[in-house]
Amino acid sequence: MLKRNVNKFFIKPLSQRLSAIPVTADNLKEMEAQWKFFFILASPRSGTVFLSDMMMDEENHVLVYHEPVQEDMAAQVAAYYSDEMGYRYLQGFRKREIYQRIKQFTPGIYGEVNPQLRYHFNALKKAFPNAKF
Repeated sequence: MLKRNVNKFFIKPLSQRLSAIPVTADNLKEMEAQWKFFFILASPRSGTVFLSDMMMDEENHVLVYHEPVQEDMAAQVAAYYSDEMGYRYLQGFRKREIYQRIKQFTPGIYGEVNPQLRYHFNALKKAFPNAKF
């Protein structure tokens, strides 16, 4: 049976999550230096939940999430219309959210299987220049 990672931190409303842990530019630089990132930008309803569940391996420091942030759909929709808006969204919100999600773990590999982010490929490349796609 597949093990699904449930983090009680994510049950809290988004505003509480973002204000709960201050994230500095140094925190983000350290995260990017210590972690490897990858993003799988698939189509919806194409097995992405199964894929993320199969790849998750906390024992070997591989954290893979499927659509981890659903409350920020409005920001994703706004970012759809402009690479610059997408980049600002990734820099200002998503990196902070990722930091909050992974800070408690030993550095390793962070991945997202997220169909919504397929619209932000150029912005993702700019925000995470060393990531694999």
